[in-house]
Amino acid sequence: DLADIYRAQDTLDSALVESLVAALLDPANARSFATIGQIHAASGRDEDAVQALRKAVSVDPAHLEAHYALSRALSRLNRADEARDELQIFAQLQSKAMADERRRFQDNQLKIEDTLKTAEPGDRPR
Repeated sequence: DLADIYRAQDTLDSALVESLVAALLDPANARSFATIGQIHAASGRDEDAVQALRKAVSVDPAHLEAHYALSRALSRLNRADEARDELQIFAQLQSKAMADERRRFQDNQLKIEDTLKTAEPGDRPR
């Protein structure tokens, strides 16, 4: 979280240090590697970004931001086929995430409607 604060303040060196520490403490945390990759990319170090982002997606194949950032870094390195593959994975994951969110919204809506149907007339909102 501290790395995200430093990134928001455009203090990339401090953000990188915090992300590296987080990755050392928990190597199974894809978010740390994704952040490291994004910081490298923002600093123009796309080869390093690709390495960190590949680690992020190996730890968590469903990490949306890592796939998207990896696609962009690969594109800047003129590795169009790999970039296109990552962008396609991102699009598929994003579509699934949106469908899941839509399903959760519909489930919540049904629960609210059921609650309102069973509420006493005096308990209903006006």
